[in-house]
Amino acid sequence: MLDLPGSGTDPAKVRLDELPRVPAEHAVLKDVRDHVGKSVNQHAYLARFDDLYWAMWSDGPGLPKPGVSPEAHRNVVPGHDRPGTRVSYATSEDGVHWSAPGDLSGPPRIDGFGWIARGYWVRDGELLALITHFNTPGYPGLGLSLEAFRWDKDAGKWVAHGTVLDDSMNNFPPKKLPNGPWMMTRRDPLVLSISEDGLVYTRMFYLVGGRHIDYPHIIEHDGHLLIAFSGAKQTMEVLKVSLDDVDTLLATAP
Repeated sequence: MLDLPGSGTDPAKVRLDELPRVPAEHAVLKDVRDHVGKSVNQHAYLARFDDLYWAMWSDGPGLPKPGVSPEAHRNVVPGHDRPGTRVSYATSEDGVHWSAPGDLSGPPRIDGFGWIARGYWVRDGELLALITHFNTPGYPGLGLSLEAFRWDKDAGKWVAHGTVLDDSMNNFPPKKLPNGPWMMTRRDPLVLSISEDGLVYTRMFYLVGGRHIDYPHIIEHDGHLLIAFSGAKQTMEVLKVSLDDVDTLLATAP
């Protein structure tokens, strides 16, 4: 898969630190590296909408690592996905100069829960932010849900738009298939969810389960879906699904 100047097709010969540098303009939207492990920013997503760049991310309390000095936490990942985590956002006209971070989600709806960012979704001319409400730590038990927030331009703020799917958590927003329906991957088991209007998902098909599955991603090409996922953070796997088979299931399954 490689044929690079100097190293050819052998990936073992690639010297990453010696690769040519790509010129880039750099912006930091929020920096908590000096919060001694007590703050976290993660799960970054971007979108282009209404002549602006939009960024969103999970923004919450961190848990300092045992045995790590406050100074050393500057480049050490603290404990994360903690109770009280919110989702923040910022906008930019040029992608370099950004507004101050704003609160997108508000506080979690239930004590002990948190919000995490799951991606922007432009649908029917509106900008939606998908956010998962989850029980911390981890995502166990009742209350897990994927929620949508809508940008109200006239009011200049985000407003709750409704539940997309209960007991659900995605990694990327829905994509529209060539024949019109929206499709989105979500966690455990791994299923294929299909919607006619992009908000209410009326069909769901089993892909793989019975074990720890996460971080799915999907592409469509040449009449097939390729679905990549990790198994217990130890394997990287791919499913190839024919869109003809999906159409057959849509036509025949109850």
